[in-house]
Formats: sequence, structure tokens, C-alpha cells
Amino acid sequence: MWYSPSSARFLFSFQQDIFATMSNRASTYYTKGNHVMSPALLRARKPYFWRNMAGLVVLGGISASVYIYTYTFLTKDDFEDIPIPPISDEKLAVLKKEYEASKQKK
Repeated sequence: MWYSPSSARFLFSFQQDIFATMSNRASTYYTKGNHVMSPALLRARKPYFWRNMAGLVVLGGISASVYIYTYTFLTKDDFEDIPIPPISDEKLAVLKKEYEASKQKK
């Protein structure tokens, strides 16, 4: 039966054919039993190892420096510039009782 290329059935059957062809082929880069990299894959990856490590160091350094800067900046801040609204003594007593009751439950 013929399907036009714009038909979804045609595309689906085409994808199934490609997947079946690719999955039946043996991989030449990994061994079948234990999935160890073959010498061909190791040779193919070798020229990129040090550049990848340099990229890892650069990106990791940027991430670590942003994290450390943020941590040190926030530990120095005491938030004294944020105004605290005044609270009456009665409300403070109620809040203390609620806090003590929640502590007793734990």
C-alpha cells in the first residue's frame, strides 16, 4: 500500500524501519557483553580529552566562584536595613505562647 510522504503513517513506518536497522547493527565502539569502550572509540576521544577537561575546569570555576561570592556576600549581611514593624506587648506575649506550645509538641 502506498502512503504519501506527508502521511503520518509513512513517517511512522519510516522511523520504525530506521530504528530496526540501527538496533540490529552491532556497535563497533562498545563490546556487547560488558560495554567497555573499544580501542577505536578511545582513539577517537583522545584528542578531545584535555580540551574537555579545560572546559570543565573553566565552567566549574565560574560556577564555584559565583556560589562562593554569593555565600560570602550573604553571610556578611545582617539585614539591618530592613525595617521591622513595631509589635505590641500583648501580641508579643501571644506569639511567645504559640512558640512555646509548638516547642512542647515536638
